[in-house]
Amino acid sequence: MPVPPRIARLALIPGFLLALALAAPAAAGPYIVVEADSGKVLAQHDAGRQWYPASVTKLMTVYLTFRALRAGKVKLDTPLTVSETAHAQPPSKMGLQVGAQVTVDNALKMLMVKSANDVAVVLAEGVGGSLSAFVKAMNDAADDLGMNGTQFRNPNGLPDEEQVTTARDMAVLARALIREYPEHEMLFRIPAIQYGRRVMRNHNRLIDRFPGIDGMKTGFICSSGFNVVATAKRGDKHLIVVVFGARSSLSRAEDAARLFERGFGGPLALANLFAGERPTLEQVANVAVGPVDMREEMCDRRRRRGKKPLVETDLDEDADDPETKALLNNGPKQTLLIDLPPSMPPIRVWAGLKQPAETKATETRSRKTRVSRTKKTKATADVKPKAKATEAKSTEAKAKPKTVTGKAKTKESPKPATTAPEPKPAPTRVSTPAPAPRPGG
Repeated sequence: MPVPPRIARLALIPGFLLALALAAPAAAGPYIVVEADSGKVLAQHDAGRQWYPASVTKLMTVYLTFRALRAGKVKLDTPLTVSETAHAQPPSKMGLQVGAQVTVDNALKMLMVKSANDVAVVLAEGVGGSLSAFVKAMNDAADDLGMNGTQFRNPNGLPDEEQVTTARDMAVLARALIREYPEHEMLFRIPAIQYGRRVMRNHNRLIDRFPGIDGMKTGFICSSGFNVVATAKRGDKHLIVVVFGARSSLSRAEDAARLFERGFGGPLALANLFAGERPTLEQVANVAVGPVDMREEMCDRRRRRGKKPLVETDLDEDADDPETKALLNNGPKQTLLIDLPPSMPPIRVWAGLKQPAETKATETRSRKTRVSRTKKTKATADVKPKAKATEAKSTEAKAKPKTVTGKAKTKESPKPATTAPEPKPAPTRVSTPAPAPRPGG
């Protein structure tokens, strides 16, 4: 089959073969790429197949909290109380004690960055009145949005065989969050939070590592593998990418980055050269096929080999695990992730209704330190001249003879330096005259 002229010309471009390799995602599970504004699907694979959502479930918990905020049922400073049910949730969690209170604002930040399962229940009970009522509201909202392949059983995504979704449905939810609640967009791109002295980084490796990324949420349980719903914007183009079933958090981020590059165009968008009319999200059908269970591959096999099992939670790989170290050290050589300047410092969160005094004091000291460092930096150019002037004055002071005036101060003018003080008479002895002074003595 002859090579089309357009492709033949592209083959002459340096790096074309590398671009071709990167254009094909390594994702084994379902994925989808969608334009946030138009809803058009740019690429997809098994996007309508059911999958275990894990902690991307929390996007629906956030969606219902936003809805309650807009309706005036709660405010950002509304206190929510930690129940025994919330406290009993397994990790990942903040570990808030029973009876403790946390504001809606801090709870949302803990939920999105730490992926705290206990905080998800705190929000569910506080916003919905009860856990069961909130779960019902989650399913009702899914029906309203047209997420007909989704069923929720809890607000945090912990394992439940009946809790399922599809990549297509999660793209629908992400699009609703972007379009309906743009005033809360910062919540999805916070790189880290600080709770007391602990700094907790967002599990989403794309944040501050992939140009244009602006959210949203990751997830992991043994049965789902590593999932992510991510959004990115370049120019006037805003994309949503969903990746399910990645084998590690690193491959999850790399797969999403490749899909973003295809969606934004350029040499990685090779598949788009042959694309016809693109369907919309509504035209992608959900398939009534049960989800693949990845537990054997992700967790059970590790236990049988005597290796540390992955925790049943939303996590980044354990840095102490040799298998993870090997993966990170021998990962994709042509990575699309880079270290970008921090988009913002860690956001402080706390339990209680008011920010703790020590937290405020720390922030004040930090501000003073930054101001002090700035002043020192500006004064650096003047340090050497000032030091020289001080040294000169010190030398001049040492050169002047000291005049002993006694303990009492006197107003009399000092005698000229050339006038020597009158010598005191040398003591005399009865029989021996005083010896004459030696030269140089």
